[in-house]
This record gives sequence, C-alpha cells and structure tokens, in this order.
Amino acid sequence: MSLIRALMIDVEGVLVCGRPSDGRPWASTIEDDLGLSVAALQQEFFSPYWNEIVLGRAAPVDHLKPVLAKIAPHLPYDDFIAYWFENDARLNIKLQIPRQSAP
Repeated sequence: MSLIRALMIDVEGVLVCGRPSDGRPWASTIEDDLGLSVAALQQEFFSPYWNEIVLGRAAPVDHLKPVLAKIAPHLPYDDFIAYWFENDARLNIKLQIPRQSAP
C-alpha cells in the first residue's frame, strides 16, 4: 500500500482571495451582474446550510438549486456556479510553502 502525500489548504481567503480582476470579494457586483441579492443569498443559502456543506454533511447543489429557484428564478444554477468560480479565483501569490530537503 502506498502513501499519498497531500497538502490541504482552506482556500477561502488563504489560497484564493477574491476576484481575479481586483481582489474584491467574489459577490461584490453580483446584484448588477446576475440580478441576485447578496442579502437573500446569505439569508437563504449561506446562513442555514454553509456549515453543513463545509463539514461534508450536505452537497451544495442540494440546497443551492432550490434556493436559487426561490430567490432568483431567472438565474440557472450552472450560470451561478460558473460566476462564483470565475470570480472567486484570485490566487494569493504571496502564499509560499517552504520546501523541505529530502531525507
């Protein structure tokens, strides 16, 4: 059995820090861009479900699709996800992992 060596990093603000264009939070202009209320998204999706999603107890899609149907029926789920990942993608180039010399 071989060992897998992996490094896991909390990407929210550590490895990934905002929009590629300006570093602002990914949802900074979501109301203008997609017609989606940040407050409604926070209230209906992030507040009630995010902890369970982060802990792996729930899949984002299971909660996000019905929430979007309720608060933004004009917005397809796939369009929202594409927007989220495109806008939450600025890499923190200052984050450097020290290399260890081989034993």
